[in-house]
Amino acid sequence: MLIRNLLVTLCLGFLCSIAMHFLAKPPAPPFVWWEFIRNALLWWPFLYIGGLGISGIVWIWKITHTQHKQIVRKSLKSEGICPNCKYSLKGTPFAIRCPECGKYLS
Repeated sequence: MLIRNLLVTLCLGFLCSIAMHFLAKPPAPPFVWWEFIRNALLWWPFLYIGGLGISGIVWIWKITHTQHKQIVRKSLKSEGICPNCKYSLKGTPFAIRCPECGKYLS
């Protein structure tokens, strides 16, 4: 999975460097392919590193968000509140399902 993500980021970085080359300046009338490839190969590492940074930030946010949701669900369950609809379950201490939303309280 990690290698696939790295390869996708590498390909996207290379494509972005090619697009940046076209957007940065119009090609000279005698378009020289080796200069275009050389410039694209010089820019893709910077875009690749930027893509890794963004991927890392998204990955860290996803992990912390998931952990936060799990902590909130556990605290709500311990207080006798349905974690799905926030219905008070204090009148039904041995309920398997929430009487309000019908979700299982596992």
